This record gives sequence, structure tokens and C-alpha cells, in this order.
Amino acid sequence: MTTGEISDLPLLERIQKYRDMAAEARRKSAATSTSFVRESYLVIAEHWEVLAVEAEFRIGGGDS
Repeated sequence: MTTGEISDLPLLERIQKYRDMAAEARRKSAATSTSFVRESYLVIAEHWEVLAVEAEFRIGGGDS
């Protein structure tokens, strides 16, 4: 799935997709023994989580 496809999703589905991608990055982080790669996956997970929180904020503000 590309970024453009994600942004085309309805907001609630987009939030879930962001959370799923964060969880996947965390799983990959746990599965690697290379500290640089592990940290990189954690940074990626944090970015997906920020996007989820920002999208949730939009729900609270009435935007979709």
C-alpha cells in the first residue's frame, strides 16, 4: 500500500492502518539483532503513531 492509498482511506480506517504499521515496525524491531536497525524500526513506529494521534485529533475537531 502506498502513502497515496493510505491518505485515500476514510479517517477511521486510516488511523487503524497507521496503528497497524506502527505495530508491524515494532515487531520487526524486536525480530532483529542489529541495534541500528532495531532503533530505526522504533523511530518509524513512533512516526506512524504520531500520524494516528494527529488523525484522532482531527476526529475530535470534526475534520474528516
